Amino acid sequence: MDPTARLGIAIGRHKIQAARLSRNAKGWHVDWVKSEPVSPALFNGTPAPGTHAILGAAFDKLCADVKRLYIPVNISLPDPAASFAVFELDDLPKTPKARLDLVRWRFEKERHLDSRAIACACQPLGGENGKHLLLGLAVDGAWLRCVTQALRTIRVVPWVIDMGICHRFNYFHAVLTAEKQGGALVSLDPEAWGIALWDREGRLRFARARWREQAVNSNNKVYEALAQEVERAIRAYVQGNGRREVARIYITGAAADVADLSAVLDRRLRERTIRLPGNQGHSDANAALGAQTEAASPALAAACR
Repeated sequence: MDPTARLGIAIGRHKIQAARLSRNAKGWHVDWVKSEPVSPALFNGTPAPGTHAILGAAFDKLCADVKRLYIPVNISLPDPAASFAVFELDDLPKTPKARLDLVRWRFEKERHLDSRAIACACQPLGGENGKHLLLGLAVDGAWLRCVTQALRTIRVVPWVIDMGICHRFNYFHAVLTAEKQGGALVSLDPEAWGIALWDREGRLRFARARWREQAVNSNNKVYEALAQEVERAIRAYVQGNGRREVARIYITGAAADVADLSAVLDRRLRERTIRLPGNQGHSDANAALGAQTEAASPALAAACR
């Protein structure tokens, strides 16, 4: 594995974006950022025949100069295409298979997902107040197979496949958890928005996301609606357990989006939000990446995983 190069690929509904990083004596540098449009829209219903070929062609263009290299390739799935939950358990199943079976069953019972159609992953997070915490992640199995098959056709093996909000949480982890307090991270992309909440131990406890169907501009009420959704999610999380807290709200994404949503949230919550530019966060890939990375933040965050 070459430790001096990384590739991140962020899959959206209408576009796939990739960012390659390389490391020299001065630190990490963004070699390039590329994007390829895809049609028809991805993660809409079940994959149509030939979708993996469309994906494969886009991946092939984006990965042309890395296919013969042995470097980490991390994939970012669109947040609305995945389901996230942290389950509080009296007893933690002993084996990985038993944990996955439990997570799949809980997603079916509590989120009404078809347990036969989803692919799941899980990770124990330790304990709290006598309960075991088990993080669960679910995605549509057909779409996951479509993505992995497309990568396989161009001989690329992904190192990590995860939600975009999880990649961003890891990218900004040092900043977000520095105060040892619970907080919220709102991510804004042209096609989707998401929110992640963590506890004072720095463990993700809640994440949700929605597609952004309406065109965004400063003359409409989109940001008011987004702010209302963010506020509702935070209040429900805090009120669900008296020990939970959200001490800070961070926002990341395109500069114009971040500025407009921050202004609305500051007014609604009477609390100043903290804006996170795309070049601050990961300890190995901070200021040296420069302002050029801001628009590539989904792919960049995946590359820095």
